[in-house]
Amino acid sequence: MLLHRIEQEETATDPTDIDSPPLELFQAFETIDGGAVRFTDPQLEAVQTTLASYQRSTDWWELERGALESLLEHVTNALETDRVPAD
Repeated sequence: MLLHRIEQEETATDPTDIDSPPLELFQAFETIDGGAVRFTDPQLEAVQTTLASYQRSTDWWELERGALESLLEHVTNALETDRVPAD
């Protein structure tokens, strides 16, 4: 889904119709593509925003809805866990 989102801008017939993905989304994709699983908070936020957008979509992602929702929950939990202040 991240790659699809990144490629949307490249394949758009009118690039003004679509917002550019944030730099952190590119960085998160490169991290995954490189086999790593550690992300910065801004990268996780970009992934979360992208996944949430696809989760609300009625396009062909419907077939991947369960996996998408699970991944979105995992990313959201990672962000929330990281932000819980220590006692």
